[in-house]
Amino acid sequence: MDNQFLTQDVARGYFWEAIRKVCPEAFDDLAGLVEHYRDHLLSRAEQGAFDDEWTLDQIKDVVCVDHAYIDETPLVDWLRRWNLLGESGMEPVHQWLAWQAINCLAIWVNDPRDLASKRLFVTTMTPSIPIFQIPELVIEEAEPWNKFTKRAEKTFTKTLKRYKNAIKDIGYLKQDLRRDARWLVAFQVKSLSWKKVADSEELNPGSPEPFGYDSIRKATTNFARILPLKLRK
Repeated sequence: MDNQFLTQDVARGYFWEAIRKVCPEAFDDLAGLVEHYRDHLLSRAEQGAFDDEWTLDQIKDVVCVDHAYIDETPLVDWLRRWNLLGESGMEPVHQWLAWQAINCLAIWVNDPRDLASKRLFVTTMTPSIPIFQIPELVIEEAEPWNKFTKRAEKTFTKTLKRYKNAIKDIGYLKQDLRRDARWLVAFQVKSLSWKKVADSEELNPGSPEPFGYDSIRKATTNFARILPLKLRK
């Protein structure tokens, strides 16, 4: 799989986790759909949509795979309330968010403890660290040793640089992805201004110097582009 899509998947996972940490009220609002979710599943069962002998757990397992059984209107409304739905409707990132929300509801509806703690369900792909391949070099016939050494060092340096860039591409050396996810949630979901995001110690823990809101806006815009999610006005 292309590194671009691995990075996107990691970024989406960070974004979903950041919603619970930075804007827990959005998850409180989502938890308000638990009763609707339970009632809807039981109603569909009464209508014969599922096997008569299935338990609620078995029904939820099917629904988590096939969302055709779900009444998506409340979820769409939830996405819209928290600036998670674009003007053009359900695009791939919005469908991904709805998928995470449905699976959270499937967890919460079964156990009051999970509902109380807002135990998080998140589907992400964790990319494995690529192996660094040492370039194979053979000294050419009659090639002076110092010339071969320079050629080997040049090739190794280029290969090492490509490896470093590949690692960055999938977020291993780009630890600021989590930070950018927090900033995006604060602006997009919590509806804070760029200045308030910059001034928040909670959003910028351990920062040696304050971030300017222009740099925050730039980083957040780039992060939103990875998802991709259109920023609110």
